[in-house]
Amino acid sequence: MNKLKPKTVYIHIPKCAGNSVFRSLHIATGSKKNMMQDSIAIHNSARLFSKLQDEDKFQERLLLNKQVLLAFHLNQDFTCIGGHFVFCPLIHSSVSSEVNFFTLLRDPVKRLKSHISYLLLAHPRTCVEDYMTGVVSIEEEISVMLNDPLSKWLGRQQCLYLGGLNHKGDADLENCLDNAKKSLKLFDLIGFVDNLDNFTESFFKKYKKTLITKHQNTIQTVANNNTILLQKINLCLNSHEKKIKELSELDIELFDYAIKNFN
Repeated sequence: MNKLKPKTVYIHIPKCAGNSVFRSLHIATGSKKNMMQDSIAIHNSARLFSKLQDEDKFQERLLLNKQVLLAFHLNQDFTCIGGHFVFCPLIHSSVSSEVNFFTLLRDPVKRLKSHISYLLLAHPRTCVEDYMTGVVSIEEEISVMLNDPLSKWLGRQQCLYLGGLNHKGDADLENCLDNAKKSLKLFDLIGFVDNLDNFTESFFKKYKKTLITKHQNTIQTVANNNTILLQKINLCLNSHEKKIKELSELDIELFDYAIKNFN
């Protein structure tokens, strides 16, 4: 049996069961002071300094900002840290004796579809009711997203969050896939969203602590459980399957590697 370290960091990749797992982790670890990063605030802060830069430059800025924030929070008295941080090999090399690192991965095509659905409903460019009335075409909104410069990185979130930074602490988007494969080896435990039971079982075997995970469907929540609307969105997303797979190509390679080596 391994002993849990004084601090825990949960790297929450977007649309990979973040809130439910983080909550169960801070309960299982007995954490008294937790910190969940405000992802929208840090995103908007990075945009403030990147208005005239292309999307790659923005992603680099965001990665570096998150690295500094993670280091900052680790130097406070938080004992369980989560949210949309990124894995930082440089930080890990300094704190790994005192900090456990955990993350979950998800089938990339399912993840990207979920991410797009969430953006449509939680951060719409229009009133959500317009989708139901037909004033705004869901199909056109999805097409705009998939052809936006952001889509390049929207489909590579798992590579970006796990490998966007190299061991020197520099943003390294060009090698994010290789960096991510190396980073996976440094985590204390890796799980998969589609098999949360296996993650909880592995956690118990390793630490003799019980994780009580209950997957929360944030898509249904932001859609106010509107089944018809969700069905319409899913149908439109399925019609873009080829494009979604193309955008997810790097994440698919990473996910296949993780399944083979860490499942």
